[in-house]
Amino acid sequence: MASRPRPRRTSRGHVFLAALTLLLMIAVSAHAVLSYNEGIAMCDLSQSFFGGTGYWSCTDIADAQNNACNWAGVTCDTFDTHVVALCAS
Repeated sequence: MASRPRPRRTSRGHVFLAALTLLLMIAVSAHAVLSYNEGIAMCDLSQSFFGGTGYWSCTDIADAQNNACNWAGVTCDTFDTHVVALCAS
C-alpha cells in the first residue's frame, strides 16, 4: 500500500513573516502625523510669521500635527512624521 504524503505544516517563521508584513502594510497605510513637539513648533512658526492664517493656517497643535506636511514650503520625510526642510521664499 502506497503511503500518502503528509500535508506540509506551515513553519512558525512563515507565520511570523506574514504577520510582520501585514503589520507593516497597516502602519504604512495609516495616516501619519507629526510628533506633539513638532506640532507645537510648527504652530508657533505659523503664529509668529503668518498670524496663524494664510499659507500656514494653524488653529491648534493637532491641526499642525495633521496638516503641516501639506503646507506650502514644508517638506516632510517619506512617512510624514518629521519636518525635514522649510522654504521661506
